[in-house]
Amino acid sequence: MKLNEKLVSLRKAQKLNQAQAAEALNVSRQAISTWETGAVLPSTDSLKALSRLYQVPVDHLLNDDMDLPQALVAEKEVEKQEEAPSELEHTNTSSKIIHPNKRKAIILIYLLTILLVVVIAVAATLFVLWAREPRAIDLYDLDSEQVSLSDIEVDDFL
Repeated sequence: MKLNEKLVSLRKAQKLNQAQAAEALNVSRQAISTWETGAVLPSTDSLKALSRLYQVPVDHLLNDDMDLPQALVAEKEVEKQEEAPSELEHTNTSSKIIHPNKRKAIILIYLLTILLVVVIAVAATLFVLWAREPRAIDLYDLDSEQVSLSDIEVDDFL
């Protein structure tokens, strides 16, 4: 029995749907689906979490030669029914503790990014305005009297 087939049978033995298993493992439902179809293999951390959730050793999940004994599956199903509320509540509580911190970190990153963009925009605007200001004195701004060509003598240039 392959890993993906074991995951499907263990989940069904625990009477969980993909969404419930995903919530208990703190992963997406699509991740459970890709593991169960065999498209993607779970990471080592996910394998550990799967073994805890389904209450089977990791060796049983990884070794294709070992089929899960029906007695083990039935026994785990009975234990799961007895302990299901407390274990799932504990898992949900710990996932709720983790999620707000991640969410706050993501919000903080977004806010800092927006602040950085605003600071850069203000600095660029000030630079453009500063660069447009004339630095030299315009000849038109001088208040001197006008000189005509008749006032200029050729000897002045020699």
